[in-house]
Order: sequence, then structure tokens, then C-alpha cells
Amino acid sequence: MRASHASTFQGIKVTKNQLRYEAVVAAKWDDQSTTDKEVDEVLDAFTITKYDDGTKYVTEDGVAVPPRPGSAR
Repeated sequence: MRASHASTFQGIKVTKNQLRYEAVVAAKWDDQSTTDKEVDEVLDAFTITKYDDGTKYVTEDGVAVPPRPGSAR
């Protein structure tokens, strides 16, 4: 996602099998900012999930992480 005339900060959270990334709007200037997100709102986010068999999934916010391979749904 692009956002000109805006500044962001990033947050990364790592757990045993996941990495979550978020870009949050820190500041906007001019009337030329190309994002409709306000300061302190998440601009972009995704999660990378790695299973024990090495399978990796990248999912955007709002998309469910697929179940572990071989697990019941």
C-alpha cells in the first residue's frame, strides 16, 4: 500500500510459529497525503505463519490462517 506525504512506524511481533507485521500512520502533512487512514491507524498488516513441516503462509488482516497440514478443520 502506498502513502505519500505520510510517515509510518512499524511493529513486529514474533511468536513460536508466527511473525506479525504492522505499519501504523505516525504523521500526515500537506493536503497531498494519498492515504485516507488517520494518524494511529494501521496502514498495512500481515502475518507469516510457519508450520513444523516447513509450510509457510502469508495472510493479510481479516484473512484466516489455514489450519495446520494434517489437522482436522
